[in-house]
This record gives sequence, structure tokens and C-alpha cells, in this order.
Amino acid sequence: LNYLSSLTTIQIYFNLTSQFNNNEQENFIQILIPKLFKKIDNKIFIKENISVPITILQLFISSSSSSSLLSLYSLDMITSIHKNFFYLKKLDQQLFELILLKTFDYEFIQNIYLDFILNKQNLTKKSIEIIIENINDCQPFFNQTNYFFHIQENNQIPFLIYTFQAFDQDCLNQIIYQIQTS
Repeated sequence: LNYLSSLTTIQIYFNLTSQFNNNEQENFIQILIPKLFKKIDNKIFIKENISVPITILQLFISSSSSSSLLSLYSLDMITSIHKNFFYLKKLDQQLFELILLKTFDYEFIQNIYLDFILNKQNLTKKSIEIIIENINDCQPFFNQTNYFFHIQENNQIPFLIYTFQAFDQDCLNQIIYQIQTS
């Protein structure tokens, strides 16, 4: 498992035994997040318009009981956006990979909520939030790009010639104005 060296590990423990069963078994899901992404608690930070497809996390299901019982489990995903953004790929009986298939644009969506549901005879849910990070990926635009001004002499200084307006879809307030004369 050399490829896991670039992943960050979070262990989440679940008790999946029935409340009427006295023979408790310890089960857990281990979530592996690539170091490419920043994580804080159950939040993963992904920059908008990242190259896809890309694995954003791996889920490893383990049980203290016999490994043959793992075949009785299923892992499902519920998302706050359309599922076609993701592919939950089953690598083997215990390992799943969540692949991002479409990019996110911060101007349209900032947070995505994912619930991973582990089923046996009962239901266990683990929630993850994906935070989309805003980058300056859209050029600001002006309502007009060419101007012609006729300025008469003997105006008081300072004199307002024109007020320029620029619109930045990224809302990062990083617009740089430059006046070029011909």
C-alpha cells in the first residue's frame, strides 16, 4: 500500500452491533485524505476548478469480527448536490474510493455535504463536509473597454472625468486598474 503514504489518516469508530446483542463487536471506518487537500476535523478543503477525475478520499471498513461478515455490509453515499459529481468506487470488500468527476465553481456552490452510510442490520452514518475554496479564476470585466474623453481647458483641479466600474465574479477584490493611452 505504498500509494497510501501520501494520504492523511482519520480513524472513526462505530459500534454496529444491535442494542439487543450482548456480544459487542468493534467496527470502524478509516478515512484517508490525500495530502493535496487541507483537512480540519470532518471538513475537506478543495480549490474550485481542480483537474478531474481525482480521488478526494478513501474509506476503509474494518471489523473486529470475522472478515467474512464484511460481505454483509454495504456503503452508500448521500450528497447535498447531484450524485453525478462523484463516483464511489469499490476497490475490494473493505476499501472504497471517492472520485470527483466534475469540478466545482465557488461562484455557484461553496459547501457540499456527504453522508456515508454503513449498513448491516442497523444503520451507521458518518458525515463529511467539502469546502470549496475560492481562487481568482475569472477575469474581471468592465461595462465598457474603450473610452474617448474630450476635456476642455480651465477646469478646476481635481476634476472628475469618469467613474470606471469593474465587475469581479470571484469577489476577491483583487482588481488592478491600469490606464493606457494611445
